[in-house]
Amino acid sequence: MDAGAYNVEIIGREIYGVEATHILKNLAVGNGAVSEAVHDFKTGIAVIGATSGGKPFDVLIKIKEAATGKEIFGKPAYKETLKFILNPGKYAVSMAEQGVYNSSAKGAEFTIEVKQGETLTTIKEV
Repeated sequence: MDAGAYNVEIIGREIYGVEATHILKNLAVGNGAVSEAVHDFKTGIAVIGATSGGKPFDVLIKIKEAATGKEIFGKPAYKETLKFILNPGKYAVSMAEQGVYNSSAKGAEFTIEVKQGETLTTIKEV
């Protein structure tokens, strides 16, 4: 790179949340010098899954930031318990039975709070 000042975007590729990217502004790059760009992402882990009759159950999991309502994840779980690396904060989680698109669909809605450096496990019976 040519010497100068650059804005560098660092992306936490496995992190979900509004703080999954960070921009370092005006990072100085010298002629022939090595410049280091580092950011410490704050994260916790949420393990989420569903059961029905005590057995793993196929649901669509959606996670939204509680404060903003911004959806940060939405995919089928395929009877799996999923692990999410999330920014600390409160999240609204919804689960809906896959393949059923009416009021008879099994599901659950709940709120979780992810804390930095901690793991929260939530398995819901639907």
